[in-house]
Amino acid sequence: MDPFNPTNYAPAYRADVATRPALYYVTTDDTGVRNVQRADDSPTARAIQREQLREACTRSPELILREVPADNQGDARRLTERQLRQEHAPILPAETPTERPITVPDIAAAAVRLLGAPWTARPTDFQTAAAITRPPGGPVYRLRIDTENDLAISYKAGEGDGLPELDPNQLPTGIGISEEGVFVEDAMEENGLVDLAAHVANALLFVTGQPLI
Repeated sequence: MDPFNPTNYAPAYRADVATRPALYYVTTDDTGVRNVQRADDSPTARAIQREQLREACTRSPELILREVPADNQGDARRLTERQLRQEHAPILPAETPTERPITVPDIAAAAVRLLGAPWTARPTDFQTAAAITRPPGGPVYRLRIDTENDLAISYKAGEGDGLPELDPNQLPTGIGISEEGVFVEDAMEENGLVDLAAHVANALLFVTGQPLI
């Protein structure tokens, strides 16, 4: 998917775009505004959209991404680089790896950004794994590379956790069930941080019985 192709974000061009305030993603470089996209109304879809744009900007260091409130797309596009610089701080890819391999904590952090509050993640085992939680209560989901070289999510369900029984017939695409939990099938660094994080997020939503992304 090309994150700079506006046709990939059809909801951004609905008829009411010029009549109500909205949030836009504005991408700039040294020459000025390069691209303007209206943020999706769905929080989940918006999170994925933002991650895709952030990842694209890490591949092109000259690009800067900002969130800009505006009445319509034309107003957002007409903002000068000076106005953007003075009034709208960049969305920094602080948790997105640029010139180093993707780590398990990177994937966990990106998955939690897609899931939103109250999900949290923290690195464990000397940055080789991550603990993901959804307060209040509930198990800790441990994201790691297992002995089969799969990206695995292990957890221990206890009484009162409210976790549904996993149905193999309802598995999300690319997710498998193991003795210790679930795992992402054919997870490779080449898949990219956004794809890996989306699979982990859907796996956690499946385990907790929530609607998938």
